[in-house]
Amino acid sequence: MKFLHIIGAQFKKEYLFYTLMFLICLIVVVINRILVGFTSVLWMVDLATVFGVTSVILISRHSLIGLYFNLISTIFLVITSYYQQIWLTGTIALFISIPSLLIGIIRWKYNVKKQKASDNIKYMTTKWLVILVLLTLGVSIAFMQILYLLNGTYFYLDAVISACCLIGIILTSYTYLEQFYFFAFSNIVAVVMFSLLSAKNINNLSYIVLYILDFIVNISGMINWKKLKNQKINSQIENQ
Repeated sequence: MKFLHIIGAQFKKEYLFYTLMFLICLIVVVINRILVGFTSVLWMVDLATVFGVTSVILISRHSLIGLYFNLISTIFLVITSYYQQIWLTGTIALFISIPSLLIGIIRWKYNVKKQKASDNIKYMTTKWLVILVLLTLGVSIAFMQILYLLNGTYFYLDAVISACCLIGIILTSYTYLEQFYFFAFSNIVAVVMFSLLSAKNINNLSYIVLYILDFIVNISGMINWKKLKNQKINSQIENQ
């Protein structure tokens, strides 16, 4: 009984937060669908929300399954983005995010077979982080120009989100902890954009919740990955 109590306490401590995030997501999705019905393709936004939040939770726990959920969420994102004329987000998700996720799944499977999860986490040097930030800024400006010509919806916000997610997905494929920085910032911008879109269509309420929860879980995931990596470093020091 004492053993079961210890296991239960550990489970409650580690997973209660993530379970709460998922339940909040599910409740909002159900309420949103009751309010607006199934009148358009945007009911897929709800599916993208559920799969998206689940993927972030699993990835923050350094679980490969999270990439599979992310892949499904991205497919729904492509469909709903094109439907709402958010061209760049949909195109990047289709031609960059999905291939990057497939590559990431293959890489994670290969690396996990060779080493422990904590061994697979990498830190980026300050120099490369600065380079990536500048690259993200440049890509955002380029995307803005393209979306402006395409008359995209909220093109300036869409461009920043797309650039940050592009860099974040690449870093996820190579298991760099800094992925969470880019995803968290994209979450903030996405909340702003979908709040504006919700004024036109309430279906986007689910996406607002998705990105708020994504931001919270991304911060938690960053902390968890740092703990895993620090545990590995401390273990190496003790063994020397």
